[in-house]
Amino acid sequence: MTSLPQTANPLALAETGSMPASPGLSAPRLTDPQKAALIIAALGPESAAPIVERISDSHLKAFARAYAHLATIPREQLLLVIKEFAGKFDSGSEEITGGFEQTRELLAQFRSQDEIARLMDDIDAPKMRFNCIL
Repeated sequence: MTSLPQTANPLALAETGSMPASPGLSAPRLTDPQKAALIIAALGPESAAPIVERISDSHLKAFARAYAHLATIPREQLLLVIKEFAGKFDSGSEEITGGFEQTRELLAQFRSQDEIARLMDDIDAPKMRFNCIL
């Protein structure tokens, strides 16, 4: 099992409600991998474990590299990164539609058609069910 540093403390939701206004404070100049590493670390070991345990070795190395190259990030800047992350959800549609075909379309953005076929073979295709009254 992969674990996060014990110094990573989860943020309480109550603490993220409002950020104090600090003149001249801007989002830290961080790469996307560094921002992702911050968010994973901010979750804390218990909440982040299911994520970290399932990511591939190449992504785990990217996480470790990004996290290792971070210095101390002040809480206000961490909150800005979290706010930016949460803001990505606000820019989308009001709902997400799942389903078999939607899953194929989503996976097509990340995987080859062969990989999608292999993955989808393990998922039951929607079946037409007819109720016959005799």
